[in-house]
Amino acid sequence: MNDSDVAYLFFLLLFLAFIGGSYFISRKGQFGQSIQQMAIWCLIFFGFLSVYGLRNTINAELFPEKVVVEQNGSYVFQRDEDGHFYATLKINDIPIKLVVDTGATGLVLTKEDAKLVGLPMDRLVYSQTAYTANGKVASAPVVLHDVRMGNTVHSRMRASVNGGALHSSLLGMEYISEFSEFRIVKDLLFLTP
Repeated sequence: MNDSDVAYLFFLLLFLAFIGGSYFISRKGQFGQSIQQMAIWCLIFFGFLSVYGLRNTINAELFPEKVVVEQNGSYVFQRDEDGHFYATLKINDIPIKLVVDTGATGLVLTKEDAKLVGLPMDRLVYSQTAYTANGKVASAPVVLHDVRMGNTVHSRMRASVNGGALHSSLLGMEYISEFSEFRIVKDLLFLTP
């Protein structure tokens, strides 16, 4: 929480104290009922704040395959609250959410996502070394039979399964370079087939 967030929170609390104080003064004889009504309104208010604050997460969970298509045919992605762009691809008909990572070379799956798309986990050979921000990590080369983003299909795409701990699967430059155009304008990422 930065200084502006703290100042904003302080202002909201001060405003609520003013409104709450004037409400209680106007209803002197009905203190118990006033407390009950105030608690209900506070729950409603904080419920709306919570839903608004989690709107991106809720949308991602409710609509995991949502891809916005611009009129000129580009796939458009909104920057998430954490500063990253996420794309949901169908890999072997399973929707997988990946971080768009221009620092990654290829398409990299976590072990969990690799298992979801049906890769034979017991036969993977971690024969390659990937150099990440956290150091060296073993990875297993794989071939994904069907990778889809909207109507764009790539067959027999090379990828790898990360042998270490990885928070999310990665969509790297080998996949991005399959598109004719990749650009970021403020909080929007455009991929044009």
